[in-house]
Amino acid sequence: AAALLGAASTKTPTPDKAKPVSDEEKASEIADVVSRAARPTIVRKLATTSILWVDDIPSNIVYERKALEALGIRFTISTSTADALGKLGHNKYDVIVSDMGRPEGDRAGYELLKELRKMNDTTPFIIYSSSDLPEHKTEARRRGAFGSTNNPQELFGFVLGAIQG
Repeated sequence: AAALLGAASTKTPTPDKAKPVSDEEKASEIADVVSRAARPTIVRKLATTSILWVDDIPSNIVYERKALEALGIRFTISTSTADALGKLGHNKYDVIVSDMGRPEGDRAGYELLKELRKMNDTTPFIIYSSSDLPEHKTEARRRGAFGSTNNPQELFGFVLGAIQG
């Protein structure tokens, strides 16, 4: 499933005679593979999962989101820390995925995580950012994140791991 996610998140040229594969078809294929491989309890849990995804440029995460939506996961998109905190005041999410830098600051992801932990919110928090350096992964964990990555396949694993507990 992780390999399929990687394929779905990478646009490749389509041979002239081949029928183009839509994003929805790619996402559906991923969901099908996961649902055949996963235990029924996991598949049922995915269908009731909601994620708050904080990214100031939501178009950057279209493929990742479509692949996870194909599994039944619902998303709420937020484009700022303030908006995310407002949504968290009214809704409960199973996972929070955040980019790192937003117009409000280069470390806005950490600021959101800090605010959540001050409120005793222990929702699994995943940083999906441009850096995959080991020191960033270590810092994210030290600050209380479930994980940090820039790789869609690893993100997929983190999300599934967080959902499974």
